[in-house]
Amino acid sequence: LSKATQIRQLPLTMAHIFAGTWKLDRSEKFDDYLKALGVGMIKRKAAGSVSQHVTITVSGDTINIKTNTTLSKQENEYTLNKKFRTPAFGLADGEYEAEATFADGKLTLKATPATTSLKATTVIRELVGEELVMTMISEGVTCK
Repeated sequence: LSKATQIRQLPLTMAHIFAGTWKLDRSEKFDDYLKALGVGMIKRKAAGSVSQHVTITVSGDTINIKTNTTLSKQENEYTLNKKFRTPAFGLADGEYEAEATFADGKLTLKATPATTSLKATTVIRELVGEELVMTMISEGVTCK
C-alpha cells in the first residue's frame, strides 16, 4: 500500500481532496510493515504482489474507502472524529477500534486492537503533488 497515481479527482475541499480512484504504483517497506503487524510470510508475499485500486468517496464527514485487489475486495465506511470497529481484512484475524481525523491536509486513521492478536497501527493519507501518499506505521516501522 502506498504511493499511488490518481486516475480521477473530485472537488478539492476539506477531506474531499482524497475523493477519486487511485492506483497503487509503488510501495516502500510494505513487507516490513506487515511483519510488524504479525502477518505471516505467505500472506505478506501474497499481499505484496497484488495490483490495487482504491476508490475514496466523501459525503460530509463520512468517508467510504473501497479497496480492490487481484485477491480481494474490501469496503470501509466511517465518520470523522467518531470511534468505530473495523476488521483486520484478512491479513490478520480480529478487529480494531479506530478513529479517523482530518487536519492539516491529512486524513489520519488510528487503530488500536480490539482483540489481543493485533498490533496498533496508524494510517495517514495526504496529497503530495498529484499523488495520494499513504503512510502506515506500526511497532516503529513506517511504510509508504
